[in-house]
Amino acid sequence: MCAPAPVWSQGVALPVHRLGGWLRRPQAAHGLQAGTGVALTARGAALLLEPLLA
Repeated sequence: MCAPAPVWSQGVALPVHRLGGWLRRPQAAHGLQAGTGVALTARGAALLLEPLLA
């Protein structure tokens, strides 16, 4: 059961390492924050409207 753990760890570490450099750019960080804000606002609006639409 322990044999897949190092493979899984490498499978996660490599993409995170590659994305890390990209995410350190100010434009990418700003875009990620904006996208997260839009997604959370949309989810909040859906939760508020759910009782009205049910």
